[in-house]
Amino acid sequence: MRRQQFHQHRRPAMTSEQFRTTLELLVNRTDPRKDYCELAKIGEGSTGVVYLAKEIATGKKSCGEEDEHSEAATQGTTLQRGLLQAVIFAQPCLLRIANLSEPQIAAVLRSCLKALDYLHSKGVIHRDIKSDSILLSRDGKVKLSDFGFCARVSSDHPRRKSLVGTPYWMAPEVIKRQSYGAEVDIWSLGIMVIEMVDGEPPLFHCRPTEAMQFIRDHSNPSLRHPEKASPLLLDFLSKALVRDGEQRSTARKLLRHPFLKQAASPSSLAQLLRTVPLF
Repeated sequence: MRRQQFHQHRRPAMTSEQFRTTLELLVNRTDPRKDYCELAKIGEGSTGVVYLAKEIATGKKSCGEEDEHSEAATQGTTLQRGLLQAVIFAQPCLLRIANLSEPQIAAVLRSCLKALDYLHSKGVIHRDIKSDSILLSRDGKVKLSDFGFCARVSSDHPRRKSLVGTPYWMAPEVIKRQSYGAEVDIWSLGIMVIEMVDGEPPLFHCRPTEAMQFIRDHSNPSLRHPEKASPLLLDFLSKALVRDGEQRSTARKLLRHPFLKQAASPSSLAQLLRTVPLF
């Protein structure tokens, strides 16, 4: 289901504080390793890992999921995580006005690029960069998640050709089934920048197949109102959204882009989550 449709039929939203208060009633905050033994992984998917364990006190066996996508942690003192997507779509109006300033966008990008630079240096392509894959913690830390579509490249297998990802964020070469590498993550990151500015990715009003055809055959996407963006942000986009993947910038090069010098502090990002409804 497309996010646009999801928001048309969503349940009444609760605030972050209401969510945390409710969660406190349900979550056992003790270290599960003190209460359970014989942990065995019995399943793994793109959203988490399922373990079978025996409760030490009773001897009963039960299953539990370690979920990287959860909006809360069951250990420690910090209840975190909200999707960046929730911040972008927090406004209920039809225009979906984004809530992020350029310094906040720069802060998100800096952390994402550090994560991508690390992945790419290890020969790993994420292949599904978008706001839904970015987690924001209560203390303003930015984390990259959702590694279900990752692929490894090496000297023996340096390129990929499979059609993988989410249509609106896909690079042209992925849709064309051309060989590609880590540069596809940079295109998707550029689309995510537009998403953070405009409130949604380009062509989001189109069906996925129509959007893919347009991305494949037409020129680069752009902001709805580029005249309102700073020259530095526009220059950053011009480096990321290059149709020729071989000419596209890398994560390491973009980390040196002057747009990132204005990155906001973690506390600025943390402030966003305090007023964002969690769905």
